[in-house]
Amino acid sequence: MSEHPDSLRSSLIELSEATDLSFDAAFDVLSNARRRYVVDCLRGRDSAALAALADDVAARERRAEDDADPDAETVAVSLYHVHLPKLAEAGLVEYDSERRTAALREGVGRLAPVFGFAAD
Repeated sequence: MSEHPDSLRSSLIELSEATDLSFDAAFDVLSNARRRYVVDCLRGRDSAALAALADDVAARERRAEDDADPDAETVAVSLYHVHLPKLAEAGLVEYDSERRTAALREGVGRLAPVFGFAAD
């Protein structure tokens, strides 16, 4: 992680305040790399279709782990059933399971330091 720990802590506190998450809940929701990748992939977009998001997340996982070869369809299933609902419940994303789209909630994108480390 290239960010100074105090800066990361400040960003997590800001995230907690912006989303009404407790500090522990913020750590919990960000404890999974796939969820961090989702948030990072959604930054700078109005919204994303599940299939496109799954492709982006799978590509990031392949870059992050030499031996990883996630299938985009498998990633899409886990995003649909597990990760997007959890991110939505935490108040980080708006997720429409019927339309299969996701978008960051207002203000979450500006908290880039919290998620930036996930893209490396």
